[in-house]
Amino acid sequence: MEEYSLVEPRRRILSRVHKDEFVGRAAELQQIIKHPERRDVLGLLLLLEPSAGVSELLRQAYDELFNQRGKTIPIYFALSHDVTTSVSAAIEFLNAFLSQYIAFRRNEP
Repeated sequence: MEEYSLVEPRRRILSRVHKDEFVGRAAELQQIIKHPERRDVLGLLLLLEPSAGVSELLRQAYDELFNQRGKTIPIYFALSHDVTTSVSAAIEFLNAFLSQYIAFRRNEP
């Protein structure tokens, strides 16, 4: 008789690196994931040098928050070099926000 797990496997949504291969940032990842639960702090600032892996860190946090299905709705937005005006940046952000919000609400990554 086969046993089936009731736990759904963690889905990769935005991350480019498998969670098992993303090493060395576990404490920072947990701090980002737990940050929305904190009521004593209003913001979180990440300062790292270029190519230090902050984008992947944020993508890993996004995937974890999406898969937790909690009260926090993750939204990931990165400015591209193609965006040249504030209006085009706002349009790009709105598109990313709406598509990610709807995907989260429907649980359809």
